[in-house]
Amino acid sequence: MDPAELFGTGNLPDSEPSLPEIKQDASPLFTVLPAEVRNRIYTFSLEYSGVLPWSDTKASGASYDGDQSTSTSAPYRGNAFYFRPGYNQPKRILTSLLQTCQAIYNEASLLPPAVSEHTFWFYRGPPHVKDASSPLRYFAKMTPKQRAQVQHLHFFTQQFFLEDKIWSTVWNGIEIVRRDKDKAQEAGAADGSGYESKTTTSPTSPSPPTSSSSSPQFSTSDLSFSIAVPKARRTETIKISPRTLTITLRHTDWWFWENDQPLGIDPFRVGRTIFSRPPSPPAEMSPDSRPSFPMKRPWGEQFVTMPSLEELTIEFETVMRKRDQLDDIIQRALHWRFPLRHRPWKSEMIYLVPEPRSVQAYTWVGATESELKCQGTKRSALVPQFARVNHSPKMGEGTSVAAWEDRTVPERPVLRPYTIGDGPRSGLPEGTEEYYVVFVTWKCQAEDEEAATPAGET
Repeated sequence: MDPAELFGTGNLPDSEPSLPEIKQDASPLFTVLPAEVRNRIYTFSLEYSGVLPWSDTKASGASYDGDQSTSTSAPYRGNAFYFRPGYNQPKRILTSLLQTCQAIYNEASLLPPAVSEHTFWFYRGPPHVKDASSPLRYFAKMTPKQRAQVQHLHFFTQQFFLEDKIWSTVWNGIEIVRRDKDKAQEAGAADGSGYESKTTTSPTSPSPPTSSSSSPQFSTSDLSFSIAVPKARRTETIKISPRTLTITLRHTDWWFWENDQPLGIDPFRVGRTIFSRPPSPPAEMSPDSRPSFPMKRPWGEQFVTMPSLEELTIEFETVMRKRDQLDDIIQRALHWRFPLRHRPWKSEMIYLVPEPRSVQAYTWVGATESELKCQGTKRSALVPQFARVNHSPKMGEGTSVAAWEDRTVPERPVLRPYTIGDGPRSGLPEGTEEYYVVFVTWKCQAEDEEAATPAGET
């Protein structure tokens, strides 16, 4: 069965207010503050944020005897596979602001999908996250106008997910298309017409509030790389146009990390990367020579199914004792060029090209490998006092709730910039070790532009 038929995608109507809007002529928010300032306020209020455990609606002193592994407020265990900087507890978008009045709703209702980082886990994600590894199910719950605002995607991927052809099935039932505005700007820049607008909105700076009717319109005229669904069903298929994608490879995502196997990854080789094999050359693809089916391509050539991308960031992580191995991979990664799309009017490819100046290294402190290996599949994801501990201990037990929480709640993990020559951290808490993280960014660039760029100035 077609995924679009299974989930009824593309048919969720956009919501419209049932009552007339009440003018807010007396509100300083609308009469004093300009639209740009209001937009900033809305953005800060509607971004994903961590929810403190004590903000839950349970009554004080309640006993948490049930399995709370699907809770949306308790902090994560420090040895959970998904516990890391930025992911120490569940996140929510608090939308109560949108219920204030229709004027605010009209201006800000589309900001949550625009400013949020839509995160998917392939695999070992938080158990409370719904549709963690199904973009189709996730985006099917949005209206067309909401999907039109999606700009940021984040994939946590195990290495086998990338290398065992699973990547090619991620977008089944979904079309990733380019916005008309982006295509026109690129064509104008190419023919020298100077069409490119100076008011282009960056992904991290949402445009000033406007009526929801001004959502970007999509076109499917250049979907030569989009193969998710038959053409006959494109009008019923989910369409998104993400601009940025972050791929995170955690220490526990590498092949056989449990056995301390050397690190190795090759985006241009089909199948599993063997450390001893020499790396494959970067892809050189033309519209006439590309394979007919994406599943036959290595994962580094799968980005042609995402023609709307403008920026790719890969986050590589390992333990500090393997820092030299990861640094070697980073040096090779600076020569990776990922085919993205082609310019039909010039018969040339556009690639995602690495930016050497984007390389940033960090460290953070997390659970030891032995702690991670001990994690069972059925073990609660939450720290004990929120999973199965009564918050009203009996008198005489000698342990207060506060003392128990101090003992079990892990410290919030923080990335610390790494400088060449830094030694290992000393005085780490028992049961923890240091992790090494490197970020590398690729941006879209045409072949002729790349040739004109001096070495080291990409």
